[in-house]
Parts: sequence; C-alpha cells; structure tokens
Amino acid sequence: MSALESQELHQASLILLDINMPQMDGVEILRKFAELSIQAPIALLSGEKGLFIKNTAALAELHGLTIISSLEKPLSATKLKELYSQLQSQNTSTKSQHALQNYSKDENL
Repeated sequence: MSALESQELHQASLILLDINMPQMDGVEILRKFAELSIQAPIALLSGEKGLFIKNTAALAELHGLTIISSLEKPLSATKLKELYSQLQSQNTSTKSQHALQNYSKDENL
C-alpha cells in the first residue's frame, strides 16, 4: 500500500509536502490529495523562490485543499515554530467554529 492510499493520511494533523521530489512532484501529489478529498492542513516546502511556491499554493487552494503555509528551504527552527503556531491557531479556530455550529444546532431543537 502506498502512502497515498493510507487511512492515516486522512487523519493527519499536518502534512509537510516538499514540492520538488525525485519520483512524483508535489503538484502531482496535490492533485491526488484533491482527488482523495484530503482535509488535513498542508504546509508546502520548496527550494524554489517566491512565485513558484505561491502559485502552487493558490492552485492547491482552488482544488479545495487547505494550505496553511509555504516555506522556502532550508528550514530553520524559527520557521518551524511559526508553522506550529499557525497550526495551533487554525486548530483553535476550527474548534471554536465547531462549538458555534453545535450551539446553533442545539438552538434549533
């Protein structure tokens, strides 16, 4: 079974995806993620500069994927801490939205 077929992929808290890989490039993997309706937040990594990674992130978002960050390599501890903060912020926001949705559902009963 390949990683793309794994149930764990659907349960991931975060996916770190390097856009430049030897066998299958990141854009192709993003297409697969979209086909599989992956809901996990994705952080893109690339040695490419600016516009390439921004366009890749925009394309992924157009296909319904959640891109929380686009990071240029090499990664630093500071960049990883910022990514962790973004993930925590998103998780807090998501929990608040779910609580609000549940409250609204209870109100309709």
